[in-house]
Amino acid sequence: MDTPTVLDVARFETDLTDASVHEDAYQKELCLIKAADRYVGDLFPTCVEEWAAAPRARLRAQLIDALGQLSTLAEARQAWRAAHQYADRLLWHDPLHEATYCRIMQIQARLGDTASITRTYMQCCDVLASELAVEPHESTPR
Repeated sequence: MDTPTVLDVARFETDLTDASVHEDAYQKELCLIKAADRYVGDLFPTCVEEWAAAPRARLRAQLIDALGQLSTLAEARQAWRAAHQYADRLLWHDPLHEATYCRIMQIQARLGDTASITRTYMQCCDVLASELAVEPHESTPR
């Protein structure tokens, strides 16, 4: 008897869909956690064929959105360490997103970790300078 094959991608997307229909923040967070935990790497990371680029980018964008939602939900319940972990993971997947550095610095401030705020700001400056040859936006906390 053949057993049905279920792909991690399908489960990932199902978890995201389930999260989107929940009004309850706790249930939404559980679904998003499941989705984020299923994402263990980019789709076909070594494949340079054009057909793989769009789904890879779409799935990565979905993960980034899920991690942002998880950080926001954790912040809403003042779970600062969890919010920090989700934001760190978000930054790992999207290191050029300046708003994530700002979010991390705000969370570090909530945790009273002023030394880390300085390190995060310097990391932001270094990444933006080396990758984009720009400085942080003037609205980014210094």
